[in-house]
Amino acid sequence: FEAMWSSGMREQQQKEVIMRDLDPLAIRRMLRFMYTGTLDPKLDKDSEAIALLEAAHQYDVASLVDLCVSTLSSWLTEENAAEYLMIAEHAGLEGFRRRCVDFITNSHSRVAEVQTTEAFTRLAEKRPHLAIEILAKAIPPAKRIRPSEASPLTHHKSSCSSAASSNGCAGSASAAGG
Repeated sequence: FEAMWSSGMREQQQKEVIMRDLDPLAIRRMLRFMYTGTLDPKLDKDSEAIALLEAAHQYDVASLVDLCVSTLSSWLTEENAAEYLMIAEHAGLEGFRRRCVDFITNSHSRVAEVQTTEAFTRLAEKRPHLAIEILAKAIPPAKRIRPSEASPLTHHKSSCSSAASSNGCAGSASAAGG
């Protein structure tokens, strides 16, 4: 907001800010929070918290973003975790994103439960990389053994076999002796 009023933008000249595509109640709550530093009334539903998070994120009200993230994190369930994960990623909220992934991958039964939700179906369709991340965290891939780490196979024989003596061992001995 400060940038809009102090940088010669249209809002400064017109003394008016037009906020589109945001919930009007969320905007009122955000403005009240900016003036009072408190959130009143408290958030009751995730739809309210998500709308407020969207407004606070768009207008860079960091303390309100943190409050919304904290509230949503405390409300994580198998039913809403995939939805919250998509919101966190879309908004670039890495801490919230990690909390969602950690919540989902807390146990194999929780991963299985989250997979049955409509939100997870949307996540798998729209953000398949998140589904892959969940899978990789829940069931880490087996460590591949690199050729350099593999135990060497025994290719050397301590004595020459009859087949080897006809060309390898005998030839080496005669070359060394002659």
